[in-house]
Amino acid sequence: KGTDKKKDEKKDEKDKPKDDDDEAATDPITGTWEGTLESERLPAQARAFKFELVLEGDSVSGSVTMLRNTTDISEGSYNRESRELVITISRRGSAVEISGSLDDDGKFTGSFDLGRMGAVEMTATRTEDKSKKPEPKPEDKDKPKDEEKKEDKKEKPAEGEDKPEEKKDKPEDKEDKSEDKEDKSDEKADKSDDADKKKDDSKEDKDAAKAKEADSKSAEKPKEPRKPRANPALEPYRALFASKIPALVESRDSNSIKAAAELFSKQYKLRTVIVGADDLSRQPDLLDDYSVSVCVGPQLSVNVDSQPRNLPQLLANEQLQFGFQSSGTTGSGMLPSAIQFSVSRGLSATDALEGLAANPAKMLSEDMNFGQLASGKDADLVILSGAPFEYSTKVLAVMIDGVWVYEHEEIK
Repeated sequence: KGTDKKKDEKKDEKDKPKDDDDEAATDPITGTWEGTLESERLPAQARAFKFELVLEGDSVSGSVTMLRNTTDISEGSYNRESRELVITISRRGSAVEISGSLDDDGKFTGSFDLGRMGAVEMTATRTEDKSKKPEPKPEDKDKPKDEEKKEDKKEKPAEGEDKPEEKKDKPEDKEDKSEDKEDKSDEKADKSDDADKKKDDSKEDKDAAKAKEADSKSAEKPKEPRKPRANPALEPYRALFASKIPALVESRDSNSIKAAAELFSKQYKLRTVIVGADDLSRQPDLLDDYSVSVCVGPQLSVNVDSQPRNLPQLLANEQLQFGFQSSGTTGSGMLPSAIQFSVSRGLSATDALEGLAANPAKMLSEDMNFGQLASGKDADLVILSGAPFEYSTKVLAVMIDGVWVYEHEEIK
């Protein structure tokens, strides 16, 4: 009867449906997805993205990769009935949602939230299906049961082995041991007496040495402490580490930009301004995890793979605080035209004005009394005939320190 029951149990196990295989076969999400954003405002390289998704029940986890930057999915879900997929990631402290649905061919279509640029249409397809579990190796199948039984067996001690005999003390041996103990006790008593004598001698020597040291210290007069040497070249660092002035670090390539942000902003907790930052046109989200500002110019349009990119607009989309520089006297005459061109290529006039006035004041110091038209702050006024960054706009009047230093003929 016992053998019949075991046979029936084995048959039942074979007849049971394999839930894991069925679930894996109907998993349309787990794997690698590649897609593009349908937006002409973005360059070709910025449109491509990749998903690494894992479906467990109705929840989705994994990561999203764009412009060589990988971000973990904070929340995700998939509805099997409606075939709707919703993914949420975090960028610069704000939630970005990616949502859409799967069609009969397994193609994912939906929208990708890009912050200020709004929701952009997107499509993606699964390029690698990772839902199927690997089949067992043939080596494991062909392994004989006899070997498995041998591995499970435990080594048992061989029968007939002689157990170690227990030693018993004879009465004669006990008497000899008692005599040895008495002799050892006498020797210990003699040694303890010698040790006590040595301790007394060592105490006397230590007391004499301490007395000599006390006499020598009382004879010497106390010396005044030496003043630390001052290095005038290092004095500006006092204001830097006291957060009175920012650290201006010129960095052009991506490696030096990230190293400067890591060292000055994260490690030393300093207000940091990256000057130049040309490679942010390739990776505008490189500084997403750092609290830094950027100073760009005088060249604002940077060519990447033979395609021009509007660097101030990319920084504004990433919500990075930025300002403009004219590179001394050489680029001061070209800076207004460069900003006008950047505005004509998509930069908003509000972001351009903040980059000219308010943002540079905040970069230099949080207590600056200029940079804005507000009560209690200093400001020079410029009256224009139209929008600030239109080529047809003229300067009608200029006030400096409360005095009109220039007036156009039209308003005289």
